[in-house]
Amino acid sequence: MISADEFIDTQPVQQFVRSDAGWLMRTVGIDAQGRMDFVVPGLEKPTTLRDRDRILGEAAKGAIAELRDSFVDAMFERPARGTQSFAALFLDYGHMAPQAAPSNSGDTLQAVRGHRYESIFASPGEADLTTQVNFSSVAREASGAGLAVDGPIIQAEFLGSLGIMERASRLMAANPAKAAEIEMGVARLMSPTGMGSRFKAIGLRSQKLPPLPGFPVVDK
Repeated sequence: MISADEFIDTQPVQQFVRSDAGWLMRTVGIDAQGRMDFVVPGLEKPTTLRDRDRILGEAAKGAIAELRDSFVDAMFERPARGTQSFAALFLDYGHMAPQAAPSNSGDTLQAVRGHRYESIFASPGEADLTTQVNFSSVAREASGAGLAVDGPIIQAEFLGSLGIMERASRLMAANPAKAAEIEMGVARLMSPTGMGSRFKAIGLRSQKLPPLPGFPVVDK
């Protein structure tokens, strides 16, 4: 059993910009003032552009799309998927709209240092660079690789189904001096305008295993 918090967002991401010629890779370079900035290199091979257009789909000029390296291939070896029993639970922040192509995700790249957002070029090597997880894409990839998928669902629904409120009530009753602290912690995890909806949970498992706890059972 594998469980990980804020792990999927550490996987490498490439960004692309829609141009008249197709989707071009967005890279980092030096601007006229000698500062780091985003740049879009010259035209690439026509075959490369056609492949990206097929994967990323149509979008308005200037739109930004993100593609993450294969998460399933990075985590689970292909031969092991059909011969070994395993389950994995991941919690991360991102979106899960049922879009057909990752181009709808837009630009989610951000830098955080000292719990504050800043320009990704402000403190190279000192800030945490991250992008939001496209959970719909992860679910499609895992399902296409032969894995069973539970979720994704929002963190509030996942923790609620596991009994976080009942657990918190027992802890508060047993530790009255820390009741306020426990209540605040649970509220932060379950907030519908904060972590409760921004963070999502997804389970990946062998087809032979039952659904993971905390996820609704889907009658297929």
